[in-house]
Amino acid sequence: MPIGSWFHRQLREYLSEHRLQKTIA
Repeated sequence: MPIGSWFHRQLREYLSEHRLQKTIA
């Protein structure tokens, strides 16, 4: 498992959560 893929996935999930919170707020 490439580290870059894991990091990209974590970053994408973080952005998704931040986006949802920003939309709700």
